[in-house]
Amino acid sequence: MERGGKLDQYLLGIMPMGERRTMGQAMPVKTATIVLDGDYDGYTATVRTNPRFGTKLDLSSGDTERFMLAVRAIVLDWNVCDEEGTAIEPPAKSASAVNDVPDDLLAQIIEKYATKTGKQAELPKA
Repeated sequence: MERGGKLDQYLLGIMPMGERRTMGQAMPVKTATIVLDGDYDGYTATVRTNPRFGTKLDLSSGDTERFMLAVRAIVLDWNVCDEEGTAIEPPAKSASAVNDVPDDLLAQIIEKYATKTGKQAELPKA
């Protein structure tokens, strides 16, 4: 295709090519409920199953900071409580939430998320 053609005009936003979404239309957020078991029987987590691609890359990056950001973007809600029965805010609402839960609880959430979405993820090495 020559320069200045229909594709260039489309990419520049000058001319629509086919069906285009209008500005401001929100992307759908797909979710699923993960049910924990074993020591965490009765706990559930609501996870985003269609996160941005970069979030999925961050989840499996092996970098602790990127992993934590990915967990905050993916784990939208949960019914997790601390040892005294006080609710812990979900990662999407609290930056410290991931630090406030045992690593095996978080690992179970990530493992079940990976199974549900088909995405491999690993907890960063300490």
